[in-house]
Amino acid sequence: MPLDTSRRQFLGGSIAIAGVFTSHPAPAVQGKQPTVPVIDLNATKIWGGCRIVEISVVVKDAEKSAQCLADVFGVSWTIYAFKPERVVVHDRKSASECVLKVAIGYFGGYAFRLVQPVSGASSHREFLERHGSGFYSLGLGALAVGGKQTIVERFASAGVGTEMQGEVGNGARFAVLDTVEHLGCRIELTTPPQLPGTGYFRPTGRLTPGRASAINMDNPAIAGGRRFDEIGIVVKDEKRAVERFGALLGIDRWGFSDGRFRPTSELLYGKPVAPADLAAEAIGAAYAYAGGSLLELLSPGTLHGSHGVYLEKHGPGIQMLRMNSEENFDAEVAALVRAGLVLEREAKFYPPGKTSGPHSVAVFLNIGEDLSGFVVELFCDNTA
Repeated sequence: MPLDTSRRQFLGGSIAIAGVFTSHPAPAVQGKQPTVPVIDLNATKIWGGCRIVEISVVVKDAEKSAQCLADVFGVSWTIYAFKPERVVVHDRKSASECVLKVAIGYFGGYAFRLVQPVSGASSHREFLERHGSGFYSLGLGALAVGGKQTIVERFASAGVGTEMQGEVGNGARFAVLDTVEHLGCRIELTTPPQLPGTGYFRPTGRLTPGRASAINMDNPAIAGGRRFDEIGIVVKDEKRAVERFGALLGIDRWGFSDGRFRPTSELLYGKPVAPADLAAEAIGAAYAYAGGSLLELLSPGTLHGSHGVYLEKHGPGIQMLRMNSEENFDAEVAALVRAGLVLEREAKFYPPGKTSGPHSVAVFLNIGEDLSGFVVELFCDNTA
């Protein structure tokens, strides 16, 4: 059935770029009966279970990346030396001590963890060597259901392996699930600590903004501050990813675009996409509210546009975090560019059912791979 008014308001700017959506259950796997999800992140049940609380980013230099993000977004960071114990990477015990430098900050409604591999085996080091800096995982926080090993075993029974696991200290454990081919992103799980303290995290310093920030996000989202209202994930096939989100995480109500949508114009790194390529560009889109966040799955039909370029270079993954910017759109884009961000993409779309008049505009700004690979999307409805 067509999306109702509340759904349109919830999707906000997304509805404008994706056209008319229909909301219905995720498609079932043909020939298989529905199963109970391993973890249930269904929107009606999140208050008693898991939420997406943390976004991890693999970086080359945690302190430099944290300082850059502090100056751009106006937030402070705490730096830690982290030496997890009993580390297992791809089912093999690490032969050497794993050492990570970690910066932790809070803004836009999430905790952010910048992870710099220092020594020893880790899936973070593998990611950095394979992809460079960039968004790494979505953290579901402390699990309220069972122990870590039980959850890991349940995911294994569902066909999902574990990239890395280990002990955090004070009785807490973590596991990074190999869910990229299933969901387009990694999922990280933790169990709550049994004792107070920071465990194997040793604080080594604190960073604060060194100048006036381009966008001030220091005010917590819960107190009315700016928040990232969407997580954009590039996948090979949005229908298949939706199916796996339902089977693994219980996300079973999705909005799909009726047909595939195309921008009316697009610039990539300042160069216009050729009209023929633009006409061929087709993006499948699916949206769902999951674990306190709006997820956007994007499946590029060609390699001409931003999503296709990302998929060809990185494979499936978290491409960007979006926030709406209506009244100060041009000023905020200009401020971020002055702060050193690269204007990666600017695309215009007509609102649903329109072929003329005001456009909606989506702009991707990249902080740069050397610093973090952090990409923020600013979105504005109905610009002139």
